[in-house]
Amino acid sequence: MVFCYLFDLDGTLTENSDEEFIQTYFGLISKYVGDSMQTEKIKRAIFSSLKALVGKDDRRNNFDFFMDNFAKEIGSRNPDHWANFFMNFYNTTYNELRSFVKPRKRIIEVVEKLKKQGHKIVLATNPIFPAVAIEKRIRWIGLNPEVFDYITSMENSFSVKPSIEYYRYILEMIGFPPERSIMVGNDAVLDGICAKAGIQFVDISSIEKIICDKSN
Repeated sequence: MVFCYLFDLDGTLTENSDEEFIQTYFGLISKYVGDSMQTEKIKRAIFSSLKALVGKDDRRNNFDFFMDNFAKEIGSRNPDHWANFFMNFYNTTYNELRSFVKPRKRIIEVVEKLKKQGHKIVLATNPIFPAVAIEKRIRWIGLNPEVFDYITSMENSFSVKPSIEYYRYILEMIGFPPERSIMVGNDAVLDGICAKAGIQFVDISSIEKIICDKSN
């Protein structure tokens, strides 16, 4: 029987926690901007816009919603200007993040094995980054983005974790029933909420323990 396995990214396919990632990410934003006062202003606008995404209730995708909100928060220029600002960052300074990313090699091997067995594989990372940023991180952990049947990103998502609609929309897009879907993640709130959409939640620590027990 074919199943759909959804995998989170940070803390699941990587050993890096969300907190570690955020700290390094904003360090690179600061380097990219080059001005401490402007960096703080941008940082506040980012956090405010991400918070707004959680309560989002319209049909704009996350990318357009974020850029519109960010431009309002920052108080200057239009959304297109800031979209170009961020995309240039992801194509330049962001690449330095590669040395920071630590893949969970055993879990990545599990992903590749499941794919070879014919199962559906989804990267169900919180869609608060554009596709270019997410796909780079996929490659940095040693996977080809084509391994995934679906990858959530700002451009193709209309809600964020821990919204139940986020998970329902994924299943709608891939045409798969929740009763044959399993979400693998490290956060009982952001990932575990999938259970309310009928998707089984498995904590990454459980899988690592099984792998460890089998190898001993």
